[in-house]
Amino acid sequence: MSLVYLISDTINGVIRDVDNVGNIHTLAITSTDGLWNPANFFPVGLTQDNSGNFYVVDEGNYIIWKVNATSLVATRFAGNGTTTFAAGAATSSGLSFPYRITCDAAGNIYFSLDGSYVIVAVNTQATTQILFNVSIAAGHIAVIAGILNSSGEAGLGGQATSATLYYPTGLAIDSSGNLFIGDYDAGRILQVTPAGIITRVVGTVSNGYSGDGGPATSALLGVVEGLCIDPTTGVLIFADDFNFAVRAANLTGSSKTLFGVTIAAGNIDRLVGAAPSGGVGTSGYSGDGGAGRSALIGDPQDVAVSSGVLYLVDGGLCCVRAVTSSGTISSVVGFPPGNEDYTGDGGPATLATLADPRGILFLAASGTPLASVTPSSLVYVAENVGMVSPAQTVTISNIGTGNLILAAILITGADPNDYGIAAGTTATPGLSIAPGGQCLVEVAFNPVAVGMRTASLLITDNSGGIAGSTQVVTLSGTALVAQGVLSERSFA
Repeated sequence: MSLVYLISDTINGVIRDVDNVGNIHTLAITSTDGLWNPANFFPVGLTQDNSGNFYVVDEGNYIIWKVNATSLVATRFAGNGTTTFAAGAATSSGLSFPYRITCDAAGNIYFSLDGSYVIVAVNTQATTQILFNVSIAAGHIAVIAGILNSSGEAGLGGQATSATLYYPTGLAIDSSGNLFIGDYDAGRILQVTPAGIITRVVGTVSNGYSGDGGPATSALLGVVEGLCIDPTTGVLIFADDFNFAVRAANLTGSSKTLFGVTIAAGNIDRLVGAAPSGGVGTSGYSGDGGAGRSALIGDPQDVAVSSGVLYLVDGGLCCVRAVTSSGTISSVVGFPPGNEDYTGDGGPATLATLADPRGILFLAASGTPLASVTPSSLVYVAENVGMVSPAQTVTISNIGTGNLILAAILITGADPNDYGIAAGTTATPGLSIAPGGQCLVEVAFNPVAVGMRTASLLITDNSGGIAGSTQVVTLSGTALVAQGVLSERSFA
């Protein structure tokens, strides 16, 4: 049998997996690291990189573990077992209550540090990268949003590293490279652009329950837990804990229909959970076989979408429920709901018991292409207007098990005319890259105006088995006053 998805069975201190026939098991994760302490293992957030490894946030030991999905051997990826954060080598820093985690298209890892009120990034590339306008050396960790050990709501509209957060939790990255942050105590979701600008896109700065069917920035939220991006529509989905609901904010610019609910551009609506009464959500367990919008749920902790089905982890009721594309809900893990225990390994997941599960992760299936794009940013030395810089190389690798099909390669963003695809590029629309193969995109800087010039290299393909999947490489360079001499170099 093959693994399909993982669940953080948090209070039981284990990772459970559900296989392709619906049976549940406990993963026998091992490690030779001296800080591996199963007795204190408290798994919360989960994510997967482009090489098939998965990552576990171990809040009990203040460590992020990188686990080989085949051997189940864990290596320490970040954290030294203490809570004192220090920018630098990821394994040398302390981590104050790490919680949720995500991965970008290049394989860089991001997670929230609730105890320090910040979001941090680990550069997994071989060279220094600019991630959300923060320069991070290879293998190092740095703050990309929030101010260390300072909570609040200041700084929106500016650089994320100058803004304050209350209690950051859920994280997701969309196909344009924007990072979304659930700010648990503030009742809001924030967006950080690749250039590092932070804004509020969902909620206000108050907790409550209102706004379904209206503008996302006017709605009241409870406390935000896990986030995900629906791969088909691009809509942001989040667990609204304390409101006993899963809600969605459509930030895409056009009306979208997902899981039986149509949401206008810029609006928010409820996907799962009964309508609030008197501004208060209703907790409980009911509704299997009916509409998710009419069902009662308990304590939504995390959300994920796979093969057109929405999955939600209900920590309070110790179960996982699923919603079909038409909006019908069912229970897929945990029985009876709300029974906190540790039973059922080797049998149907619907007959197993969990204890306060907090995270879910769907693993890439066999035969699925996976794009690895490196580096995730290109920074050019200062160049005169009218001149053309030496090209820099972006490598597109297929680290999956199915053919990766390139659909488009474009330069977009603020200053797309200042950059061009140069000679030596082997990536072309329609190119099929076999597993283990790669191709190149050569990008040169050709500034047409003075000042900082930014753009994005947008690669569209079928990564993850999803047509229209995109990967983004940020481009930046400074243009100087023209000297009156044109370069002899030119684009192909």
